[in-house]
Amino acid sequence: MLARIASCGPTPGSCAPLQRRPIDRAPQARRHEGCLLPIFNIGTNDGKSCARSLSDAVANVCNAPGYRHVVNGRFKGGHITRHYGQPDRQVHAVQLELAQRTYMNEQAPFDYRPDVAGQVQPILQRMVQTMIDWRP
Repeated sequence: MLARIASCGPTPGSCAPLQRRPIDRAPQARRHEGCLLPIFNIGTNDGKSCARSLSDAVANVCNAPGYRHVVNGRFKGGHITRHYGQPDRQVHAVQLELAQRTYMNEQAPFDYRPDVAGQVQPILQRMVQTMIDWRP
């Protein structure tokens, strides 16, 4: 049996040092003017949670005009990616942190933006289909 896990989450579009919250010590990105994070932040726990050919295939989908991506940059994979990604047992896990500016206003009132979300949705659909179709 071959399993693929996609763990997805939003990330602020601007970059700044990670700041740890005192209560749960989870990383929290602070906003910083003048620096934009890539749209697609793909994490594979530095290649430990999935086969290289899968992360390459996912990254290739992200090479769409007008979009930037990074693999194992600022977001390398959270608990699900690290815990469940076991490529030696045919369980491959990829985390995607998607920049919020691709589907919502990053300033109050934080409204959903169907005009920009509609542009990124076909790429996300291709990404999921690529993961479904992928074979080691």
